[in-house]
Order: sequence, then C-alpha cells, then structure tokens
Amino acid sequence: MQNWPFTVVLAAVGIFTLGACGAPSSASPSSAAAPPSAPATTPSPPLPAPSVSAPDSLVTDALKNVQCAADAHGTWSFSGTLHNTGTASVKYTIAIAVGTTSSVAGHAMIEKEVAAGASTEVRAAEVAQAAPAGSTCDAVVSK
Repeated sequence: MQNWPFTVVLAAVGIFTLGACGAPSSASPSSAAAPPSAPATTPSPPLPAPSVSAPDSLVTDALKNVQCAADAHGTWSFSGTLHNTGTASVKYTIAIAVGTTSSVAGHAMIEKEVAAGASTEVRAAEVAQAAPAGSTCDAVVSK
C-alpha cells in the first residue's frame, strides 16, 4: 500500500471542504457563523412631492354654470362660475380638455384667485378647433 498517505490527504481535504461549506463542526459547537452583515447603506432622501394634484385637492363643487361647446365654425369655448365657499382666499386651477377617448383636440388651463365667500366668472376662448365627431368637453378643478 504505497498510496495510503495520498488517500489520507484526500480524505482530510474532503472533510475540511465540507467544514468550509457550512457543515457543522464538532470541534466547536458554538461556532455557528453569523450571516454576513449587509454593507452599510445611506437612506435615500425623500422624493419631491408630485406635481399632479392629489385627489384631496380636487374641488368638484366649486365650478357651476359650465358651458363648453363648439360654435358654427367648430371652435370650442368654455365658461363657468367659480364659487369659494371657504373662509380664506383660494387659488383654483381649471384644466379643460376637448376630444374623444382616443385623442385630444385641444386643452386650456385657467388659474384664478377667488376671495373667501366670493364667486367669479371664468372663460377660455378657442379651447379647440375642428374637434372630431363625438368629442366632449371636460373640466377638472383643483386648488
């Protein structure tokens, strides 16, 4: 048996390899390795507030007497009355869009400051020209 030292060395390498792979070692029962710690991370700064109006800033009851229609030449115009029933001045934004569910023929944006308890007329001329058949006019108010 001339190969016996070589066989012992291979067996020892196999045992040490198993130990390195996480197999429990009987030499030190409390030497269970702790999981490697994650690298230290710096928390990301908070994201800026979105520029889109949040649902609680929509004002569905502030706009009354809305008229939005095309004239004989196909030009769409918008008008309505903003009412501020609150106790402080409010800056309202009205987004108006004319079109179909598949295309927008025109749009307008109106910003208007309304004093507490006051009302004011708002108008947008030539919101759209030659809108396709079936077009509608929609307005959304936010503050």
